[in-house]
Amino acid sequence: VSAPISPGGGSARLLLELRSGAFELIRNESVLHADPAPSPGPLSADPDDEYLIDLARDAQADAIVSGDAHLLELRAVIPAMTPAEFLELLADR
Repeated sequence: VSAPISPGGGSARLLLELRSGAFELIRNESVLHADPAPSPGPLSADPDDEYLIDLARDAQADAIVSGDAHLLELRAVIPAMTPAEFLELLADR
């Protein structure tokens, strides 16, 4: 959502990297057709983030790339990083 708002920001640069083939999004049909099993207890201070955390866990995602402060606070528990950090990771490959 932030890419069109901030065309020079990290999210917009991520879209450009995706289009260039620097990384790929992986779509898992089973995740798309079924809701993930909920975590035993909430991890995030924002209840709306729980679905994303559960979805990433079920999809065995390498990372959740987000600017959401609540998700980023959980870095010790989930693989969360900012768009800028993900771009740095791509640059180091």
